[in-house]
Amino acid sequence: MRTQARQDDPFLSDLIRMINDEKKICAAKNPSNFNQQLVNELEKLEKEYKQIFDMEHSDGNNKELSIIYELIRAVNEIPMVNEQMNTIKKYQQFLLTASEQNFCTDNTSF
Repeated sequence: MRTQARQDDPFLSDLIRMINDEKKICAAKNPSNFNQQLVNELEKLEKEYKQIFDMEHSDGNNKELSIIYELIRAVNEIPMVNEQMNTIKKYQQFLLTASEQNFCTDNTSF
C-alpha cells in the first residue's frame, strides 16, 4: 500500500524526474559543478521526503488502529456494555432465524 501511495505522489514523481534530468546534464561533456550540487541536494530531499512519507503512511495508521482496537476491547469489557452487546447479538440471531423461516415457507409454496 505504501509503495502504491508513493507512486501516486505527484511531488515525489516530479522530484525523481528532476534528479534524473540533472544526472543527464551531469553526464554531458561539460557539466557545471552547480548541477552536481543540485543533484546531491535533490537526492537528500528525496531521502528525507521518503522517510517522512513512510512514517506518516505506515506507523501512524498502525498505531491509530491499534489504539482503536484497544479502546473497543476496553469498552466491551464494561459489564453493562457486554450485556447489551450480547442482547443485541441474540436479537440479531432471532431476526435471522425468523427471516430464514419466512424464506423457506415462501419458497415451498411454488
